[in-house]
Amino acid sequence: MNGEVENLILAHLREIRTDMAEIKADVRELRSRVGALDRGLAEVRIELAHVHQGLADLSGRVDRLTDRVSPLEWRSDLVA
Repeated sequence: MNGEVENLILAHLREIRTDMAEIKADVRELRSRVGALDRGLAEVRIELAHVHQGLADLSGRVDRLTDRVSPLEWRSDLVA
């Protein structure tokens, strides 16, 4: 009877080790995928910063253009 209990315990321990190995593999895969998501998000943030800077530059250009066009409108009596 004692041998049967030991065999049963060993069988359960083997199953637990197998399950743990599968869990470790899953965690490794998830870490890899989360790392890839982090890198992708960082790239999106960089691109968004570039777009924001481009919009700020464009806004400045439009302001300067408005400053240049206003006197022309006034001189040609286009202002209502």
